[in-house]
Amino acid sequence: MKTLIFICASLLISNLISTPIIASPIIENAKVVSIGDGDTIRIEKNSEVIAIRLGCIDASELAQNPYGNEAKARLQQLLPIGQTVSYRAIDTDRYNRTVAEVYRQNQSINLTMIKEGHAVVYHQYLDGCKSTKDSYLAAENNAKQKRLNFWSASELVMPWDFRKGRRSSSQPTANQNNGSNCDASYPDVCIPNYPPDLNCGDISFRRFKVVGNDPHNFDRDRDGIGCESN
Repeated sequence: MKTLIFICASLLISNLISTPIIASPIIENAKVVSIGDGDTIRIEKNSEVIAIRLGCIDASELAQNPYGNEAKARLQQLLPIGQTVSYRAIDTDRYNRTVAEVYRQNQSINLTMIKEGHAVVYHQYLDGCKSTKDSYLAAENNAKQKRLNFWSASELVMPWDFRKGRRSSSQPTANQNNGSNCDASYPDVCIPNYPPDLNCGDISFRRFKVVGNDPHNFDRDRDGIGCESN
């Protein structure tokens, strides 16, 4: 009896170890019905219309002129109405949209939008694209360095901040650009002159413009944007 129990337990453990975690399958032969904005589309599959939110990326809102409308226009070029696409479902969001990676001719549309600077990596939800995460991050870094489209803005406001009501990435103070103690390397915010040496954790500003010699070394990757991480 003990031998039988041991064999059954061993088989069960073996099955648990050897059974792979199966990723969501790629669903093919869907047709584009409409484009909502730079990261939202509607497709038709088996006579059912499905709202798709492009996963792992975030595009500017339409009210974020001109980048929101430019992102939508580019997505319309990449996915014209009637175009056949495939997609890999990741999740369902609170608006009951299918969050997915969308492909046209085996090319990721999500990644293309990042490469061209029409969208940014949605770090909060990047786990949905584990197998392609590095490609997303590398593409975004390249777009930032080349200042493509969204990244060319003089003042960057990330889409998720814009939706929360923030219209400025710098949160300016009353003496911005006017105080004699404001360092000229940071023209859009008022940060004290060096010394003392300040770190990002010492200030409340995020994603502000950096020019000149950057005495506080806020722009470590030299892309012209200081304190990019929260």
